[in-house]
Amino acid sequence: MQKRKRLYYDRTNMIVVSQLAYKLKDNARILFLNAILGAVVLTAASTVCVILGMNRDSLLYGTPYTIGYYEVGETSRLVADPEMIRQMIGQDGRQLAYEARAVAVPIHLDRYELRNGGVITLQSAAVAISGTDYNRLARTLGRETIALSQGESYLILPYYMNWYTPERVTGTADGRTFHYAVAGFSHRPVLPPIGPFTYTLVVRDEQYAQWLAATPQHERLAAYGFEIKDWKTAGETVDKIRQSIPEQYRTKQTMTSRVDDYAQMRQQTGQALLVGVFICAVFFIASGSLIYFKLFTELQDDLATFRALTRIGMTIGEIRRIAATQIGIQFLVPGLVGAVHTSFAMIPLGKIMHIDALRYAATILLIYFTLQAIYFAVTSRNYMRSIRRKLPV
Repeated sequence: MQKRKRLYYDRTNMIVVSQLAYKLKDNARILFLNAILGAVVLTAASTVCVILGMNRDSLLYGTPYTIGYYEVGETSRLVADPEMIRQMIGQDGRQLAYEARAVAVPIHLDRYELRNGGVITLQSAAVAISGTDYNRLARTLGRETIALSQGESYLILPYYMNWYTPERVTGTADGRTFHYAVAGFSHRPVLPPIGPFTYTLVVRDEQYAQWLAATPQHERLAAYGFEIKDWKTAGETVDKIRQSIPEQYRTKQTMTSRVDDYAQMRQQTGQALLVGVFICAVFFIASGSLIYFKLFTELQDDLATFRALTRIGMTIGEIRRIAATQIGIQFLVPGLVGAVHTSFAMIPLGKIMHIDALRYAATILLIYFTLQAIYFAVTSRNYMRSIRRKLPV
């Protein structure tokens, strides 16, 4: 900086840079410790935020309806009567945002091949729906629609399998083995992901019609989903609906409720969030305190310097600018180092967890630098108050 004459001789920059260089050893030690503390705070907070965000996304995307269930038999009402559910929701003074119904064909998924050459063996019950039904449900949920060519399929996998990239799928339907290229895949179901609906294969309408015609009506599967407005407060309504369902069908293999999953998620993540916030707060306060107490420890030396500067005509405003710049650098540099470290840490974390980790890290960085600005303002104000109290007016 001293070689850049225009910058160095601009107003009081010469004094700021000279003092920083004079205290280089002490400043370097403090900056090093604060950079480590800042990196720990930002990385830990971002990681906790990513995990909580992943859990929230898993809940919202993995459970597309407030209440969902399926029936064995296209016209069966063994689990619940849709009209009864609508009435119970209305009786509690609540409104339906939307509802969905689709008839699926039971199939069996044997395996699917990955783009990297690997093979995932499933041997799992699954369902097949038509492309038309998928697009209708996708529009209801605000998702993108799809278009399938001959020999292509679209595969919906559970959210916890989001690190797989399928290329071809093999299974059995109507007593025959099928092989389909996977034109696309998603971890966001459009039907309640329970029982055989955990895996959903979307095929062209003509193939679906062929499989549907070969499947007896009592073997077809009908899925139902009901989205209640303000679902987070609909716990009592969901409980009433659950109690109206025969006890043998109240399992998670037959019906699902986002409200129950949300309550469980809050209970599981609440303690982790509390511990994470506490640790981050301790490290953040420690980082700021290092700067704060260092400044006031060296206050007498700085006073001697500022007294000499006032004797040669420097004003209080210029002294304030010198002090604010020096303090600001000590707050800003560790934060920038921690931000760079966190950004590099979030990139591999996002790839591993298949989530936009940088988006959550950006939120943490914004909060961190806001708190740093507040800490800087308080420190600078107290420091200048002590300086002005002992400087000659």
